[in-house]
Amino acid sequence: MKSLMTTLKSHPAFNSAIVAWHRLSRNDQRALLLLAVVVVVAILYLGLWLPSQRGLEEARRQHAVQVELLEWMHANRHVVEGLAPRSNGGEASTESLLRLVSEVARAQDIALRRFEPDGTTGLRVWLEGVPFHAFAGWVEKLQVEHRITVSQVAVDSAGPGMVNVRAVLSR
Repeated sequence: MKSLMTTLKSHPAFNSAIVAWHRLSRNDQRALLLLAVVVVVAILYLGLWLPSQRGLEEARRQHAVQVELLEWMHANRHVVEGLAPRSNGGEASTESLLRLVSEVARAQDIALRRFEPDGTTGLRVWLEGVPFHAFAGWVEKLQVEHRITVSQVAVDSAGPGMVNVRAVLSR
């Protein structure tokens, strides 16, 4: 601290400021001190307090958004859980896929002519002489309600409005 004061006292600008200060009247010195206090307070307010309050408000807003998102996630948890595959892999997955595909096909009045496993999670199916609109409804129901995707498909005409289909379905 003494070295700083010694350095300041030896600086010519500091000495000229001290001389100018002593030349001012007592009222001018008070006014200058008041102005210095106001400037320091304004710098502290604008440079420290105001930015920290803005940051605090932004953090509170972000927290409220995150809490709202968490509540929404908890409220919709059942939807996500319903989308998760429930198989333990391998043959059981193919069997449950076959069961779902068969049930949906029966509901759409579609007969599976032939089917066989395709890998560990896929199912290859053949349909013959199926109305195209029934086939399209079947595929849509599999995708939307059961999250079963058609990874490969070959559709051939079997007459007006009728199709033969070879498809690979998977989860």
